[in-house]
Amino acid sequence: NVDFFEAHGTSYAFDAKGGRFVCLNTEFEEMTQRFFHILAKPTFPSEAHDKLKKIFIDNYHRAQDDAKSVGRRLLRNIMYKGHPFAWTFEEAIKMIEGASAADMQKLHSEYVSPANMVLALVGDFNVDDAVHVVERVFGRWTGGGRKKFVSMPVVYEPNVQIDFPMLRDQIMM
Repeated sequence: NVDFFEAHGTSYAFDAKGGRFVCLNTEFEEMTQRFFHILAKPTFPSEAHDKLKKIFIDNYHRAQDDAKSVGRRLLRNIMYKGHPFAWTFEEAIKMIEGASAADMQKLHSEYVSPANMVLALVGDFNVDDAVHVVERVFGRWTGGGRKKFVSMPVVYEPNVQIDFPMLRDQIMM
């Protein structure tokens, strides 16, 4: 997939913000078909899964030494106290270490479905042609029910002071 997108000069991303791609008008249908294939029929090879786990774990280890990352995490833990968004770096590392490819498949089957998706098109193209392509490619996608996301009330605690000493020998160059 990487080679496919890059051979067509298409930029792409699949991350916490969602999936997206940017391509030329002439390549829209072919890129949309590949994008759909990735969303609807992903593979979870164990070698790639293990590699990504190592990358994420390393990122969280390094974030523990970054004052900005630590500050943001501390702020979020205060803001989201009692909510799943309030996690520590150690908790994230432990969760990632325990995650299996089967866990990823289960999450994908539960959340990546037409009922939980929002599709946005932006660009200089013929709207009718683009809608026709999207309907033809995504129209056959079935499965998955709408997941109800429950929000938790945020409890505001005024005048909270956080002291978090970071004993690091660092310099900025």
